[in-house]
Amino acid sequence: MENDFSAVKVNDRVFHVRYGWYVVSATPKTNNSYFEITVTDNLGNFTIKFTRTGRMDESDLNPSVFWDEIKIVPPSKPKRKVERIVEKWLNFYLSSECSGGKTRFYSYESKETADEQCHKETRIGEACHVIHKYTVEE
Repeated sequence: MENDFSAVKVNDRVFHVRYGWYVVSATPKTNNSYFEITVTDNLGNFTIKFTRTGRMDESDLNPSVFWDEIKIVPPSKPKRKVERIVEKWLNFYLSSECSGGKTRFYSYESKETADEQCHKETRIGEACHVIHKYTVEE
């Protein structure tokens, strides 16, 4: 819904998003496509100029003057998607028959640690390097 100040009158209250409430203290004079109104605040009278739609300049994307107070509520910080990478070295072992003969593994930060910590007689092959990439929201 577009602002329309074409019918603004003396003693009307208007709200400026930067300066707050003002009372119109003089009849607007049409000057090209702008309204010039005299408003009163604590410091006295002064003139502000705005378009029929409440913009301070024709090139403004959004209005600055409104009939009622505007409350600006900032949105919460958007969640960013961040890629995470986990690198591990795995030693695989075949479990005993009593546990169903399933494969189990242990992870390590480096190949050297994986080789030092392994049971070479029961490890299946060499330590395996695994890189896992995933995305999370922050």
